Amino acid sequence: SNQLAHYLLDTYKIVPDELIPLCLNRSEDMLIGILGVLKAGGAYVPIDPGYPMERIDHILKDTHARVILVEENTKSLLSYYKGCVSVCGSEEVEFSVVSLDNVSVVDILSGCSVTNPVTGVKSDNLAYVIYTSGTTGKPKGVMIEHSGVVNLIASMIRSRKLKDYTNVGCYSNYVFDVFVSEMFPAICNGNTLWLFNNALRKSLKDLNEYIRDNHIEVSVIPAVLIKEIIDDSYLKLIITGGESFPTIENSRKDIILINEYGPTEATVYATYHYYHEDGNPLNIGRPISNTSVYVLDRYLRPVPVGAVGELYIGGSGLSRGYL
Repeated sequence: SNQLAHYLLDTYKIVPDELIPLCLNRSEDMLIGILGVLKAGGAYVPIDPGYPMERIDHILKDTHARVILVEENTKSLLSYYKGCVSVCGSEEVEFSVVSLDNVSVVDILSGCSVTNPVTGVKSDNLAYVIYTSGTTGKPKGVMIEHSGVVNLIASMIRSRKLKDYTNVGCYSNYVFDVFVSEMFPAICNGNTLWLFNNALRKSLKDLNEYIRDNHIEVSVIPAVLIKEIIDDSYLKLIITGGESFPTIENSRKDIILINEYGPTEATVYATYHYYHEDGNPLNIGRPISNTSVYVLDRYLRPVPVGAVGELYIGGSGLSRGYL
């Protein structure tokens, strides 16, 4: 990742807040690409190779990207652009495509420095832009700054007890913000990160066996799968979020269950709750560090306990806004 960062800096003169899309499969190249972009001072923008062409086109135009990181088997998705030219309105923006597993690119990167590059990035610069689903219109890029990610990392290391465990599983697709909460706390704390491949993510039996064979102790598991996986799971701590937490009857007391809640616009998660504290699946718990959460009425006044209101989130995790 350091070699990639130096290559991006030397070749493309990457500057803070520059957006660099990644169109990569689930592999070590994906992690190298993310870290390489961040180490170069840019902000990464994940693209799923399985996206419809219209969505990929929208992201490339919206980001005004100068360089895109791909692999040999995702490069063909960009052949839609003649000469790798993206048309943004009346403006034409040329972009370069760097294939991380291309033999010549690998050879070039091997000659780059392995030292940590020094950039001018500050805490209020962008770390990543993740696009919303687009169910209510065009997908919108949510701009997240380094300060929010660092705050999330510090909070997740504590709440997920990563000082007590070694092996952390990574389930989510990197185009979803929950991936940020899986990857970064683990690698920044020195844990071992196990990237579940797509075959494992589709088979509970194979996933459980993989977790057992590799002594994986902590992992995010989608809420819809928890009931199916918990009885046979070798995990010691399971995190879920992004949808309603299921009611789990007679669940195993030896597994810690954490319900985490938050929108993409607040850097993944804003609150967390240990399920066994009260067994209440509706409880989203307390705010993470440096975060404030209020239930307010339409006049922005705090409502009494039990009254209906809207949830307001403040703190260092708030995004810069939409791109």
